[in-house]
Amino acid sequence: MKTTLYIFLFFLFAGNCFAQEDTTLNRDTEFPGGDQEMRKFISKNMYYPTSAREQALEGRCYLNFLVNESGEISDIKVMKGVPGCYDCDNEAVRVIKLMPKWNPALIDGKPIKVYHNLPLTFLISGRTINHKLSIEEIYGKIANDYYNIGVKNTTNNELSLAAQNFHYCLRINPKDIDALYNLGTVYFKLNEKEKACEIWSRIKALEKPDADDLIKQYCTN
Repeated sequence: MKTTLYIFLFFLFAGNCFAQEDTTLNRDTEFPGGDQEMRKFISKNMYYPTSAREQALEGRCYLNFLVNESGEISDIKVMKGVPGCYDCDNEAVRVIKLMPKWNPALIDGKPIKVYHNLPLTFLISGRTINHKLSIEEIYGKIANDYYNIGVKNTTNNELSLAAQNFHYCLRINPKDIDALYNLGTVYFKLNEKEKACEIWSRIKALEKPDADDLIKQYCTN
């Protein structure tokens, strides 16, 4: 039995910082043929897991993945899964892996790698799911949850875990100044000065002064 599903798209950019005034986003990355073709692809290839159907499990799987300069998809992560349904999450990831190359995003006419958010809804036919928050607000909450876990990891001196969770936050919101600042600090504590300076420099590129003193003290020759 095919799943009845609704596809919501909310695109965010990560990877190289492109907040400078002399850069221009010429094109978002997209599935070949656009959103309509992507809906057809998912409808054709995505199935409602039997275990979920039998238990009437429904909900959204909030995915995030990288589309590189060639349009290839990789680094797929379930940022928040369907409650109680790992089979749904695994099915969502499987379908993303089946996708053909996307059209890469362009900045100043050059292809770039970007992370994308794509929530997929598993919904039994004839039913609806009501959400009080928008897709953008839900992804923002997910990012904030990862940030708070990273702060807790840092307090507990779990620095590798902290770095991982700050990275997850930044996959969703690459311009989160607090996450960038804390990630750089964690790398510095891990004696990875080069990574710390690279992260702090992203704050400076966003024209924010938060890391200027750290860059001046630790990152200048």
